[in-house]
Amino acid sequence: MRHTWAVLGLFSSTAALASSLDATHVPMGWRLFDVGPFSFYAPPDVKDAARPGTPEDSYVREFAGSSMVFHFDYGHWSNDLTSYPSLSSHVESIDGKAARLVSFMGAPAHEFRFENFRAVYFAKTGKPNMRLTMTVSCADVASCHNSDDMFRTIRFK
Repeated sequence: MRHTWAVLGLFSSTAALASSLDATHVPMGWRLFDVGPFSFYAPPDVKDAARPGTPEDSYVREFAGSSMVFHFDYGHWSNDLTSYPSLSSHVESIDGKAARLVSFMGAPAHEFRFENFRAVYFAKTGKPNMRLTMTVSCADVASCHNSDDMFRTIRFK
């Protein structure tokens, strides 16, 4: 009888894991970016773009594709997105962690060449005092939807 419960427990844990993995559909052709403390998938034309300078208190990287430009800031002082003029904002679970997603419009500036913006913030990443903010400047509605899908593929290590 004990073995039956162990097998049922293992089956239900495996089923729960499978259903959580199935909940994040990665579009065909998207590329995996393993950036150290976490990974994510992005559209096939996205490339790692060198950012000039050396950040002092965070791990920062920038990426660019034909219809989106984005960067992330992983560290103690990542932007919590409360200062953005949000058109919409909500919290959802990504990789089992609370994530605040916002969308807003703003003037293109510097590396952000489009006026549509999406961003995600994780106050808890599984590492003490480490936070993650990823901000995307997107060309149109479709690329903004792609950025939302990209956020949902973030997996922390």
